[in-house]
Amino acid sequence: MRDVRHTIGAMLDKAMRKGSHPFDVADWQASAVIIAPHPDDETLGCGGVVSKKLNSGADVRFIFVTDGSASHSNRVDMEALRITREGEAIEAVCRFGGSADRVRFLRVPDGMAKHHVGKIADAVAQLLFAWQPQSVFVTHVKEPPADHVATNLGVRGALQLYGRRVTVFEYPVWYWCQWPWVRLHDDALGLNRTALRQMVRTLCRPARRQDVQLQCLCRRRDRCKTSRAGSPPVADGAAGGTRRLACPGGHRWRRFSEVVAEGPRDVHAI
Repeated sequence: MRDVRHTIGAMLDKAMRKGSHPFDVADWQASAVIIAPHPDDETLGCGGVVSKKLNSGADVRFIFVTDGSASHSNRVDMEALRITREGEAIEAVCRFGGSADRVRFLRVPDGMAKHHVGKIADAVAQLLFAWQPQSVFVTHVKEPPADHVATNLGVRGALQLYGRRVTVFEYPVWYWCQWPWVRLHDDALGLNRTALRQMVRTLCRPARRQDVQLQCLCRRRDRCKTSRAGSPPVADGAAGGTRRLACPGGHRWRRFSEVVAEGPRDVHAI
């Protein structure tokens, strides 16, 4: 069984490498916004890329979507945990070579991002208008955790509102924690259950993601208009029309992993 698992894993790795592209010099120096569902996802998913971009002189900014307060809520007070994780996020950015003034926290309740996709889209769009980055990094579209799915959808909605061309990179965090990369029967406590759960979620992703889109990206507004050049679009919902935010087609989407890509704060709260 081990040989079968490793063979399938190697085949999937090869397919992903074949569909991926190494960074160009321009990619390393391009300004970027790193969008993380929780404090620490930016480090686990693309920390090496962030560090190298900052060392290359790129202007890199960070958006943390949820407050991360529910990860150990049975052991730590949620407010204390939020403060701790925000402090750790700022420290991580500074260790990368960034600074605290490049960080924004949206403070969506941890675990509840799927109920705030529209607000996430609006908040991220406003920051994109202010920062005008050349590239955006967000968690992979097939990430199993619900907050990661909602963050990806929120960013797609934000890019639709932003309307300007950027290069989008999707990075995996929990995507690897499933069979065949992880055994379904492991000595590590709870890892086999986690791997099985993540594999089932990934297999069921098309239906679940569609449900999230229908529930969260159907937003009441009759039109979007821009009040002045360069400002965020203003929703005028007086007539109460319903419109589904589609995936922006004018953007350049790329996916990568740390293997392929070898080589603080003003608070904005929702």
